[in-house]
Amino acid sequence: MTTTLKPVTGARPCAVCAGDHKCSFGSDGLIICGRKRNAMSGFVYLGQSSGDDQFALYRREGDPHLHSGNGNSTTRTPAKTRSTDSNITVQVSTTEDVPSSTWRVLATRLQKRFCEDAREALSRTLELPPWACSAVLPLGADKDDGGQFWAFPEVDGAQQVVGIVRRYRNGVKKSMAGGRRGLTVPTHWDRNFPQAPLFIVEGASDVLALTAIGLAAVGRPSNCGGVDHLEELLGRLPPERRPAVRVLGEWDAKPDGSWPGRDGAASVAAALQDRLGAGWDVRWALPPSGSKDARAWVNSLNLRADCSDSWSEAGQRFMQQVEPAAQKPAAAGRNDMPASSVRIQLIDSAAFAATNYSLRWLVRKLLVRDQPAVVGGPKKCLKTSFLCDLAVAMGTGRSFLGQFEVDRSARIGFLSGESGPHAIKTTARNVCARHGIDLASANVWWGFSLPQLSRHEQLAMLIDQIRQNNLEVVILDPLYLCLLAGNLEINASSMYDMGPLLAMVSQACLDAGATPILCHHNIKRPPDPFAIPELEDLAFAGIAEFARQWVLIGRRERFEPGSGLHKLWMNVGGSVGFSSCWSIDVDEGILDDGFDGKKWDVKVSPATEAIAGQKDQAVKKSQERQEANRKSEDAKLLLAIDQISRDGDYTSAARVRAITGFSGDKFRQAVERLLVQGLVEQSTSQAEVGKGAKRAAEVLRRSRNDCFRSSGSSGRPDDVSK
Repeated sequence: MTTTLKPVTGARPCAVCAGDHKCSFGSDGLIICGRKRNAMSGFVYLGQSSGDDQFALYRREGDPHLHSGNGNSTTRTPAKTRSTDSNITVQVSTTEDVPSSTWRVLATRLQKRFCEDAREALSRTLELPPWACSAVLPLGADKDDGGQFWAFPEVDGAQQVVGIVRRYRNGVKKSMAGGRRGLTVPTHWDRNFPQAPLFIVEGASDVLALTAIGLAAVGRPSNCGGVDHLEELLGRLPPERRPAVRVLGEWDAKPDGSWPGRDGAASVAAALQDRLGAGWDVRWALPPSGSKDARAWVNSLNLRADCSDSWSEAGQRFMQQVEPAAQKPAAAGRNDMPASSVRIQLIDSAAFAATNYSLRWLVRKLLVRDQPAVVGGPKKCLKTSFLCDLAVAMGTGRSFLGQFEVDRSARIGFLSGESGPHAIKTTARNVCARHGIDLASANVWWGFSLPQLSRHEQLAMLIDQIRQNNLEVVILDPLYLCLLAGNLEINASSMYDMGPLLAMVSQACLDAGATPILCHHNIKRPPDPFAIPELEDLAFAGIAEFARQWVLIGRRERFEPGSGLHKLWMNVGGSVGFSSCWSIDVDEGILDDGFDGKKWDVKVSPATEAIAGQKDQAVKKSQERQEANRKSEDAKLLLAIDQISRDGDYTSAARVRAITGFSGDKFRQAVERLLVQGLVEQSTSQAEVGKGAKRAAEVLRRSRNDCFRSSGSSGRPDDVSK
């Protein structure tokens, strides 16, 4: 029996896994799935393909072929592979794979079409020198219904061609039907063994990139595939020529916390080490500098194609950066890396309604277990001291700040890289003294160096410490010293960079069993430095969106140096629905010459009292400013009168106003105030308005006093026209 296979597409995805690539369906109803294996609801599992066990065979329940005696075959199904050359056709029955000789002939024919133009186009596409784009032989080219493509042959462990992958000009990659996935092996891949290591990378383009910088590389077909072929390929090397093997992953962490490139590299390394035995040095690593893959790192150097020395130097740099970070794999079948357990999975409404998503408090009305938290605030506002109180409270079951209850003690990890051990210990002792306990009894593990969380090996070390010490909470203080760690590939102002990184770090901690609490700082110049702090005040992109719960600290009043007194806000909230705001008064004492005198006295009260006091104070300050402005205006008006009045005589009010520059309303209000105070006198007089005509005009003078009366002036209004 024969069937024609067609690859799945986005319009017609795989019926078993819903994927839009890697799977195929036959004209007779056979389904070949590259993702699932084992029984699936609605389908009959026929086993793994005999030609390539990474593919599982299925038929729908009720398929008539299941009852005809032809439905249970687990051999490869028929397939056709055709290029534009009508002589290049591969036809296979259900009882045999495409012979390797057939694929070799096809690869050789495709190689003849790999002309200079095709090589130059591939060079431009991969941003690699043309001479590097012939390392994989026999590299080919052709075109079909999908357009022009380059052909990359893949081989088994005996280096026999078992399939061909097409890379189209638009970046789409497809395997020719009827073939098996294998390894991408360049010419002379083993010539420098054992002096040089062998890098196992994903795909052909990474192989070409590392070959271009003078390194030995072999490509596996996927992040976790190709182990059988690699075992056979490397097993053929004599013991004296065994290289160090470095399985290279990719920086492809997902928003849900999963990391296929890293986890696949770790699993391949573990499987190879297990199969090859103790005589081999197999490790795994990620590309340097946070580059997505090996080719991205090479491309970032912008090397000139005509400068061969620079390419060789790049190879040395690559090894110098990768080798120190290479890690020994865990035992096969285990994955101790901080991989996320989160996967996309849908449940129906009935299951959703029946599921109990229970919550537990770490600190009542302040922090919930198993949700990432952010403690934030401006610089020098006692964030680390608050975290010391929080760590001791959660570790001992005491109340945080004497206000927020802790139901039970937990094992706490507190890593602080800014204040130093002396300051942390002093604060912790003062906090314990306030609780009436000894620091030695606190259930807290202290650390004073921070991991670089964007570096996979250091995140792995943090996870290892969480697991070794069975930590239930881990506090990292401050975030700016450990999140990016100079990683120029991640933009702190981009939510799209920061969001996945924060999600990955928090999920790794949660998967290890610890609730992460990240301490972070505010922007440098907030609009009002003494307002109640908000999430929008936090620096970096994505932090406010990432936080599922938060404790935000800010100053209510300016700190007076030498007083030791801090008047603070504490704004608390969480996505589960709790929120509150508090005023915190802290007296931390004054340090003496013997480095003593510090303390931790805290008073907590609802923010409503402080808010009311601030409003009263604001009203009072506003009134004081208004009174000061009025006095200034009055003095200015009197000074203007003195400038133009002769011997206390009346003078034109219009001239006085012109000197002051006051508006009409402001001038009238100032005159009225001075009249009430008895400091000026007001009258009217006749003023010339042109051609001998006169009209009544307002005149002003200082109030008459003893010195004026002694001058002999009558005090009657005079003609003020002059």
